[in-house]
Amino acid sequence: MTAPDGTRQKPRQLTELGDVHDFLDEVRLRPGMWLRGSSLQHLDSMLVGYRVALAVHGIAEDFDFWNPGCQGPFAEWLWKRLGRHSSLGWAVEIEREAEASNTPPVELFFSLLDEYRSERSQPEGWMRPQVQVPDHRGGRRRMTEYTWPNGVDDPTSEDIRRAWPATMTALPVGARVTGRVIGRQRFGVFVRIDGAPYALGLAEIGGSPPGTVPPRLGFMISGSVVDHAEHNCQVKLRLDDWGDEREPLPLTINERLADREALSGFLRRLRQDFEASGDQWENRTLDRFLEALEAWVGDAPGRYANHGQELPAGGDWTFIARALSAARFYE
Repeated sequence: MTAPDGTRQKPRQLTELGDVHDFLDEVRLRPGMWLRGSSLQHLDSMLVGYRVALAVHGIAEDFDFWNPGCQGPFAEWLWKRLGRHSSLGWAVEIEREAEASNTPPVELFFSLLDEYRSERSQPEGWMRPQVQVPDHRGGRRRMTEYTWPNGVDDPTSEDIRRAWPATMTALPVGARVTGRVIGRQRFGVFVRIDGAPYALGLAEIGGSPPGTVPPRLGFMISGSVVDHAEHNCQVKLRLDDWGDEREPLPLTINERLADREALSGFLRRLRQDFEASGDQWENRTLDRFLEALEAWVGDAPGRYANHGQELPAGGDWTFIARALSAARFYE
């Protein structure tokens, strides 16, 4: 995770945490350590235990994830977000959504949590001042910063609510739209839709190809309307193009790199992947990355054998690239 001043957040001691959201930020930093099998149901059980401990010790804390007799504010928000209610709980339903969209469950949970936090933190809903994130080379704004719609020409939340009936009429499900990206978050992009000055579009990244990152501010989009979110007056969109020009990383066992130039190109894409979505890597720090790299290389003969292949006796360019790529998440 990246702090507002652009620095990478480091794990904290439990005694340094102030509430359940601080704890969840720690889970986000190292999900492999906290969650068995990346299970959201495991996380749900941990949070129920957290809530029980609050009651046992008589500690007063606003708790969003479960309370005796109800599923909690986060679940109620999620049911409106998904357009349905479930007695199975938020963890089960997010895992189902993740499977349907081919998204890692933990990644989808934290994207939704970001959205939930943002809506609850501002009385105007989705509006929030833009955060500028300096990069590690010194002070320049990076394209990977996350911002909320707040331009002078962007519609206000009151404008959007007042125009909502007309918006639904003008932009029915299935309608083709074009527009411009005016806000960018991990879970997707906010769009100012052409011909509908008081409509706010939201294209979520969940159903896009793995490795996709939100397009830059000002990116011109085309797509179609897939839903209307009446609780926050947003027009849900599916984009034709996410503007992601990065080539995919070679991660499968059958992919090959032919020469040094191919390896150099792969390393460039690996760096770009870190700049765009490094906060989603399991092993973000150099020490953890190198530890994972050492472990993956040591286990490589068995991994190749599991795919019916022999490890190249002298190594090859593809082996090096695969090892570096695997080190992001290997445990």
